Amino acid sequence: MNRLESCSILNVALNRIQIEGEISSEIYALLVTLFPTVIAPTLEILDNGKVTKIQCQESKRHFYRVRDSSHVQAQKNRTAGYVSQFNGANDSECADMNHDVIKEMCFCYFFAKECMSENGGAIFCKHILASKLAEALGIAVIKEIEDKDYAPLLLGSKAHMNKFEDKRGAAAQ
Repeated sequence: MNRLESCSILNVALNRIQIEGEISSEIYALLVTLFPTVIAPTLEILDNGKVTKIQCQESKRHFYRVRDSSHVQAQKNRTAGYVSQFNGANDSECADMNHDVIKEMCFCYFFAKECMSENGGAIFCKHILASKLAEALGIAVIKEIEDKDYAPLLLGSKAHMNKFEDKRGAAAQ
């Protein structure tokens, strides 16, 4: 099955999830078949409420910010076999990494290596799949921003990231 066919099947499944309001056992089996390497960490991300839809108030442009939990990030580092891009930071220092998703594009290492590379075999990374499932389930946390803040937030401007930082993590500590 090629990428286009897989995406068509996923879109049908997402529509069904949106109508039913849940992931049925039949849809779960389909997701396991389509995304065997990323379905478990994707569901963990969803279970922990780590998907935020950042949406402009006027234009309605949006992207998703998906936060990895420390367990998911540690698993990713072990299975991918790479040194963290944060100057050798260990898993505990990367406990809450954000990955931005725009449509079917993610800025994570797995997406670059396994989805964009001709040697890779994955259709989507866990961040893209989590954002699609969160949208279908209606569980993405929505943060509205001014249109002028869209590009700086997406580009990772420290001032803008602090301005819109998710306070849930700080409250839990």
